[in-house]
Amino acid sequence: MEMKQASATIPKSMNETRMQQNLDLFNFELREAQIDQLDAMNENLRSGPHPDEFDLRCNENRKKEEADAIFLSEIFSSVS
Repeated sequence: MEMKQASATIPKSMNETRMQQNLDLFNFELREAQIDQLDAMNENLRSGPHPDEFDLRCNENRKKEEADAIFLSEIFSSVS
C-alpha cells in the first residue's frame, strides 16, 4: 500500500455496513489522471482552523466560554 497524497477525508455514516465499507479502503488504486482530476477540485477551503496553526489553548478557552454561557443561562432561567 502506497499513499499517493497527503490528503485525508473523514467519512461519516450511522449505517454499520457503510462503516465497514469505509474501512475497506486499500482495495483500489487511482490512476494518475484521476488524481489530477481530484487535485483540480481543490479550492483550499476549510471549515476549521488550518491544521498547522491550530492552538489547543484556543479550543480550551472556547470550551470554558461555552460552559460559562450555559451556567449563566441556567441561572437566569431559574430566576424567571
